[in-house]
Amino acid sequence: AIASPRIRWGAVDLVVSTPAKFCEDLEQFKADGMFPACIVLDEADALFQGVNRGHIFDIIASLRPRLKVRQMEEPRSRLPDLIPTQFVFAAATMLHIGPFSPGNMIIERFCTAHTVETPRFHRLPSGLGQDGLRWIPGSDDWERRVDQLIELLRATPCERTLVFVNSLHNCHVLLKFLRGSGWPVVSFMKGHLGRMGPRFK
Repeated sequence: AIASPRIRWGAVDLVVSTPAKFCEDLEQFKADGMFPACIVLDEADALFQGVNRGHIFDIIASLRPRLKVRQMEEPRSRLPDLIPTQFVFAAATMLHIGPFSPGNMIIERFCTAHTVETPRFHRLPSGLGQDGLRWIPGSDDWERRVDQLIELLRATPCERTLVFVNSLHNCHVLLKFLRGSGWPVVSFMKGHLGRMGPRFK
């Protein structure tokens, strides 16, 4: 691996980059006639919805430009050569709930794409079942719902417990409450720079 402020295209076989950094060198290697053979966009569903959305659109527009629609009076001309770059969109979930959802946008732009799923895509391992699951109706009242959580934690003691919340704000609120009640709790959420990780303060 080469740590460099600029990507040394042609000097390495594999480059791991962020969409923003990749866009910085995009025009340079296009002018040199060098193109990546394959671009893998990991967590593609998040990339299409986050702060990198514009960079992803720029990358696709540069390496897979839309073909010009010929008008009726316009003479026929040879189609331009396509840039030989393959796109791979990797994601655990791909939403198809509207024209601007990631899944539908990918299908619209890459109409010949194939969907590849692992054999156990979003399935529980064979050794796990739902016999041990127990559904508890939660209260609509915040204080009562927190009391239910405390009762559940005390009734089922274990070494580690993972609690999911529906927003970053509620994560802060629940963290402050549990810590103030003496529970040894650590949060795992996005910080002020948008990076995921444990928060001890």
